[in-house]
Amino acid sequence: MKKLYVPERIRLERQYFPGVGKRELRQMIAAGVPGVAATVVCWISLATPGAQLIVLLLGLGYLSLVYGLFARMEDTDSIFTFLERRIAFLKGQKHYFYQQEQEVVYRVQEEHQP
Repeated sequence: MKKLYVPERIRLERQYFPGVGKRELRQMIAAGVPGVAATVVCWISLATPGAQLIVLLLGLGYLSLVYGLFARMEDTDSIFTFLERRIAFLKGQKHYFYQQEQEVVYRVQEEHQP
C-alpha cells in the first residue's frame, strides 16, 4: 500500500500577502487607518523637511508594526491572535482568593529533671 503524505499548515483562504488573508487584512486596515491619518495630519502641519521626514519614518514604522502584529507567522497564528487567546484563557481561570490558612501545630517537649 502506498503512503500518502499530507502537507502541513495549508491555508484554504486566499492570501493577499505572505501570512495575510481576508481576516488579517481587515484587522490591519482597522489598525492602520488611524496611524496613516495621524501621519498625514502631522505631515501637513509641519513645515520643515527634517520634521516631515521624521514623521514619515514614524508612520512607516507604525505600519510595519501593524503588519508584524496581525500577519500570521509561518501560517500558524499571529501575535494578536496569540494574545487574544491568552487573555481569554486567563479570564477563564478560577482564582480562589479566600483560601483557608493551614494550621501549624508546634509540639514542645518538656525536659524531665530527676
